[in-house]
Amino acid sequence: MNRCIVCKCPYEEGQVACPVCGFPLLFDRESDPATLQKLVDDTKNSYLADVSVMMLTYRCDTENGLFEEKSKEYTKLFDALQLSYGETLWFDKDYESVECDEPINVDIRVCHADVSVDYTLSVIPERMVNLGKIGIRLEDGFKARIVVGSDTANACSEEFSLIS
Repeated sequence: MNRCIVCKCPYEEGQVACPVCGFPLLFDRESDPATLQKLVDDTKNSYLADVSVMMLTYRCDTENGLFEEKSKEYTKLFDALQLSYGETLWFDKDYESVECDEPINVDIRVCHADVSVDYTLSVIPERMVNLGKIGIRLEDGFKARIVVGSDTANACSEEFSLIS
């Protein structure tokens, strides 16, 4: 199956433009590689510029051995232009390590200009995972997955869209 060189979305033979990003599919890729790369970069940037991914974080205090929620807010994790296809980009903050083999819900907000879309994503570890880091992985079609764990052992959420 053919894939768009901008957003990696699959397309059918004979299509004129990518169904996701609109990039022209019928052209001579060998004619001018520098011009083609500039077109690819400009198209990707036009979709992902000004897109950021935030995570809902909670501040809790313990009183008498019980957790009490004090506040919650969205914390910016990443700008979409930082992402590369298929590679995990880890947030630069470590979280308290917890061994977990139960589903974890992560509340995410994707912001683009004046529009924001909220997702509650489920990360289901296939095995016990140490949840010390949170990352993101760019997938085909300008979609992404939240990744928890580490470089050596991690689990991913379902895909969510970075573009509206």
